[in-house]
Order: sequence, then structure tokens, then C-alpha cells
Amino acid sequence: MGGIGKTTLARNAYGDPLIVEHFDIRAWLTVSQDYSILEMLFALVDSIKAFNEKFDGEKHTYEQMAEKVYKSLKGRRYLVVLDDMWSTKAWDDVRRILPDDGNGSRIIITTRLQDVAAYADCSSPLHEMRFMDVDQSWILLQQKVFNQQHCPPELESTGKMIARSCKGLPLAIVVIAGILSTVSQTQASWEGIAKKVNLAVSAKDEQFPRILSLSYTHLPHHLKPCFLYMGCFPEDYEIHVSKLVQLWMAEGFMKPSVSQSFEEGAETYLEDLVKRSLVLVTRRKSTGKIKSCSVHDLVRDLCIRKAREEKFLLYATDRYVDRVLPKPIKDQRRVSIPRSTMVLFQNIYSPTIRTALYFQHCRLFPSSLKGFRLLRVLDALKVTVTKFPAEVLELFHLRYLAFTRGYDDLCIPASISKLQNLQTLLIYPYQGDNYFYSAICFPAEIWGMAQLRHLIFFMLDPLSSPCARSFALQNLQTLAMLLNIRCSKRIGQIFPSLKKLGLIYGKDRVPNWEFYGLHNLIHLHQLEKLKISMRINDRDSRVPLWENLAFPRMLKKLALGGFVLSQQDMATIGSLPNLLVLKLKSCTFGYCKWETTEGEFAQLKFLKIESTNLKHWATETSHFPTLERLLLYHCRELCEIPYVIGEIPTLEQIEVKSWDKSLADLARRIKEEQEDAGNEYLQVRILAY
Repeated sequence: MGGIGKTTLARNAYGDPLIVEHFDIRAWLTVSQDYSILEMLFALVDSIKAFNEKFDGEKHTYEQMAEKVYKSLKGRRYLVVLDDMWSTKAWDDVRRILPDDGNGSRIIITTRLQDVAAYADCSSPLHEMRFMDVDQSWILLQQKVFNQQHCPPELESTGKMIARSCKGLPLAIVVIAGILSTVSQTQASWEGIAKKVNLAVSAKDEQFPRILSLSYTHLPHHLKPCFLYMGCFPEDYEIHVSKLVQLWMAEGFMKPSVSQSFEEGAETYLEDLVKRSLVLVTRRKSTGKIKSCSVHDLVRDLCIRKAREEKFLLYATDRYVDRVLPKPIKDQRRVSIPRSTMVLFQNIYSPTIRTALYFQHCRLFPSSLKGFRLLRVLDALKVTVTKFPAEVLELFHLRYLAFTRGYDDLCIPASISKLQNLQTLLIYPYQGDNYFYSAICFPAEIWGMAQLRHLIFFMLDPLSSPCARSFALQNLQTLAMLLNIRCSKRIGQIFPSLKKLGLIYGKDRVPNWEFYGLHNLIHLHQLEKLKISMRINDRDSRVPLWENLAFPRMLKKLALGGFVLSQQDMATIGSLPNLLVLKLKSCTFGYCKWETTEGEFAQLKFLKIESTNLKHWATETSHFPTLERLLLYHCRELCEIPYVIGEIPTLEQIEVKSWDKSLADLARRIKEEQEDAGNEYLQVRILAY
């Protein structure tokens, strides 16, 4: 039975602090019905990379990756969760790459099929999930609607009736709770919901789908297309919110607002869907915002069914393609291609299609877009090209374009300026050994594309173009992967709305910072996120930050990699009034002891120090008054973690990843001292090797 709580139970066990500390490596794989062993292996590779710094994680052939995974797990105590397994074949495919060393490693399988569970291990008793009883159902409903507060007495009788009508299925309960949390807390409103739930369960068949359908019926008009759009993504797909927001914008779902940008409005819409229990939060950012999300299988089924009924979306599975080709897709506005081959786009056509999304690694055929002249969205990030696809230049309505380039340099033609509606352009590098050493030939004409909001691809210093001095991209908010950029004094005028900037240096040796003008970054008055990386592996070749160091005052997130940091640099960073997140990676501290002072890092919530030479650190609780998470990765020379860190009242977690057990012991000692003092909320995670 779907929605009965199998994944929730497994997730609670997976994230339990005792479990986290007990296992050397943990990995979570969602299998799904239409699984791909290659995609599962990719997910396993990504999980192992988080625990093993020597595991490069390069995604080569299946055999190469399977061998690397096996060797990385060999001799280690691991926990692997295989969530939502549908077939015995899937188990056979996975088990051969998971070594059995008799060292206490464990595998958790969740499945709706008893024969699959028994096949995996017939010697162990199966844990069968049961439906909730009436009392448990009512408790869950109250928690979801009222959080920590009690239900008003006048609503209790109706609330219990609604909980009973959900037949003990947790998913149905939380979805109905999502409806109740958005209506007025009056007896009339709740009785109206109760009648609809009773009507849904009175049907002889499809009771639970009917209950879930109520959630769609009660959505406000502006949220319905956003909800249906979740059906575009494959089953159990982790959806990155930054991408989802850009897609929603390109679709025109967001309305202009004086108080919010389009991006902020989209994030508000998403939070509303989460509140209604229609979207699940997979990961949150260090700032607390949603980083990635997903939808439950049964909720996704509802999305796809309603989307097809309303001609909003066609989810083109292989079975569907075999049935309809070579007929046109009639009246559909969007098509999502999960695993079909690219021959699909050679055989289907429709003048109504506005959106095409690919989720299968493939090559883009030159003739594949002729039937889609009205496309607004072309998400082909899984498609690898060796040259810019010229057929894209005829899609004049395009607002969102994403694909992956190969190893070689890629030239964007000047005629891209014809795409005057383009908002988002993402060209990701193929993740090979030399992806950093190829770049994008950037045409000056792109400066005339006034609607651009998000540009992400490796490009060589676009500001060196003479045209950059006479144009301004007023709407641009994201600019990432710039190589060796020289920042002029006019950077704030060229990018007046820029909020996120990613800079990379080191492809050529840096002569001096004055040459690059990074002190001019202070003119980016709207900048909230800044990442600057030095691609120099040799510690002795690292360079100090620029003189007269200063950052924009609005900065909320700062990530620095490969620099030499002075005490004054850290003091300057600590003085930023809005800084919430600080990440330092592969940096060299140019002094023996980092000493913070009163008033520094006043708003900082997240601090990550990784692969540095920091030896001594002295601080006080008042120096990090709002810190919530502290991550120390590969700090092999660090002799101590200040004990006062544990006394910060807001601190929730210390996470240590190190070969050296002494640092882990220091973190455990801080936790023990806090427990002795009555603080049971501080978590310490040790990611051992």
C-alpha cells in the first residue's frame, strides 16, 4: 500500500543520530517502478562521495563505477536504504555491487510487494506497516493542522470524523490536514470538508485517489498549474528548487508584484504547496529555504491524471510513444520525455506544445525541433551537444534553454540575440576530467537580451567586451561560472539587480588582484550570494585576497576557495551585517590562531570550514550568537574545537568529517558536556572513514 508510511519510517531510522554515528557510510537510493540501474549507480556514487574524499565519483561506464563503488564499500560498515522497490530484478541488480563482509553492514528495503521483500531475505521477519487506528489518525491530523497547539473543542467532533474517514492511511490524513490548515477554523468550514471526504470514501473503488483529488479541488487558481507541473518530473525525482522556480517563471505562472520578485513569488507558491502536504521537502539550504523537493508517488499520479484531463501535460512514456507514433500530439501544451529515445521528437509534432523536457541522456538531433515552433521551455540538460544547436535559434518564443556541452570549447552564435524572450540560459559542462579547461565563446550581442535573468555556464570574462560598457542587463539575477573576470567600476551599472555571482580564477596564473578589480564587487548593491574559487591545487601557490578587502553589505552567503586568509580578512568578513552562511574550502590561514572578537558574525547561522590548515581557534559564545550549524571537514591540523561553541543557545548541530579521531572525540566531548548541562538538543554527527 502506498502512502502508509514506509518511507517515513525508513527516513527516521536513516537520520537517527545513533545510526549516523554507527555507520561509516550511508546511502539512500529510490528505486521506483521504471528504474534505471545506471541512475541508481549515479545516486550511490554521489552518496559515497560525501563520505570518502578519495572517491573521485567520476561517472564513467557502468562497469567502472560498479567496481569503484564495490571497492569503496569493501571492509566498511555501511547502511543502504533501497526505497520503493518494485521488482526482484532490481534487488538482483543492486546486490552484486554491495559487498557482504559480515561486519554489521545493513540494507533496508521498503516495498509495497511482499514477494519482493521475501525474495531479498527470506530468513528475516518482515516488518509490515499497519493502518493507523482512529486515535492515531486523530493525533496525526491535529499535529499537521495545529502544530503544537490543541484543536478548538468545537471542532474536535468533526475533526475526529474526518480522521476516521481517511481509513488510517497517513498520506490521506496529511493531505486532508493540508486542506484544513488553509480554511477558516469554523464548524461550518470543517463540516463542509467532512462531507466531501465522506463522499469520496463512499465510492466502491478508488477511495484514496478520490480523497487526494480533494486537495487539487481546494487549491487556489494560481497554485493549480504549479501543482500540475510537478507531474513533469519522473517518479521519485529530486527536483532542484532553483530550476523549478526558473521553469515556473518561463511558463508565466508568476504574476508581477511590487513586494516580491518573480523568484520570491515562486518560492512562496512552493512553500504553500509544502504546507498543504502536496510537495515534500527533500533538502533545505543552510539559510532554511527549500533546496530540493519531491512528490509522493500517489500525489504524482494525481498530477499526471489531472494534467492529462486538462490537456496541461503529456507524460510521454515508452508505452505511450509506441501507441501514438507517428500521430501528432493534439491539444497538449507540454510534453515530458522520461526515458524515451530521441526518435520521439523526429516523429511527433504539435503546434500547441509550449514546453519540452528531457530526462534521458541522449543526443539532440538537428531535425528534432521542427514541429515545436512555439516552444517557451526547452529543458535538455540531459542532452550533450558538441556545437550549439542551430535549430534552437528559430524558437523565437523561447524563455528557458538548458543543455550540456561536450569537452571542447563551445561557440554561441551572435544570432542568439534573436531570442529576445530568453530568461534562463544554462549550459552545463560534461563532468569529465578536463571540463574546466574548455569554455564558452561569448558573443557581444547577448548584452542586448534585456529579459535575461539567469546565466550559468563557463565563460571567459564577458566584461572585457567593449559592448558590455554600453549595455546593462537590468533583470539579470544569476551569473555563475565566470572565468578570470575583470570587474570594472561599472559592474554595478551593468548588473544592477544581480543577486548571485560565481567567479573562478586560476586557469591562467593570477598576476595581481588589482588587474581583476575585485574591489569593485562592492558596487553590486543587491548581491546576496558570492562564490569565488581559485583553481590552484598547490597550497604554496595560493594567493591572498585583494587589498582593501570589502564586500557588498547585502551579502548573505559567501563561499571562498583556495585563498590565503589573514586575520584582518576574517575580521572584515565577520563584520558583514547580513551574512548568514560562510564556507571556506582549501583556504590557508596565514596565522596560527584564529581569534574572533565581540560583534563579529552577528547573524551567521551556518559555518563550514573544509580542508584548511587552521590549527587553533579561540572564540566566545557572543561572537557567534545565532550559529545553528558548524561543519568541520578534513581539518587535519585543527587541535581544538572551542568548548564555548557548545554553549551557543541556537546551535543545533556539529558535523565532523576527518580521518583523525581526536577531532571527533572533541566534538563528542562537547555534546557530553552539553547533555550534563541539560542541553539534549545538540546533535553531533561524525562522518568517519
